[in-house]
Amino acid sequence: NDRNRQPGGIKNRRNVALGLGRRLEGAGTYRNLFGKAKTRQRRLVEIVPALSAWLNPFRGVTEGKLWTLHEITFQEHLRDLCDRATVKRKPNGLRHSFCSFHFALHSNEGLTAAQAGNSPAMIHGHYKGLATKSEAEDWFNVAPSKVDNVIALDPVA
Repeated sequence: NDRNRQPGGIKNRRNVALGLGRRLEGAGTYRNLFGKAKTRQRRLVEIVPALSAWLNPFRGVTEGKLWTLHEITFQEHLRDLCDRATVKRKPNGLRHSFCSFHFALHSNEGLTAAQAGNSPAMIHGHYKGLATKSEAEDWFNVAPSKVDNVIALDPVA
């Protein structure tokens, strides 16, 4: 089902099931983070600085799954998190946001289509004019806060 996708057009199911397959690298690099998708084509996703910051806790993980429990458990945790944060979760919300903001930022439906695993015509027809370049810059700069009084735990342990 296409209800749960992440930025870059990768479904939560693929995140949970496929694991990393390659070492995470810093901002500006392109990596196939999730192995082969259902099309058996490798998708290279640009790792922008904000994404790099979100992935920092997992830098030491070079293989295997980041989530070892069932996808349903992942979805339950995500739903609970959204409920506690009083955030309405929309089907495909992150994917649609990514496509809207990426296209607004780059004005290049071919580039956005390649990142999202879609056709340029689909990107142009569905996402043109939905966001401004300024809004896109803000969206791609959302990064985790650094807190001085928190001890980071090894996510692999």
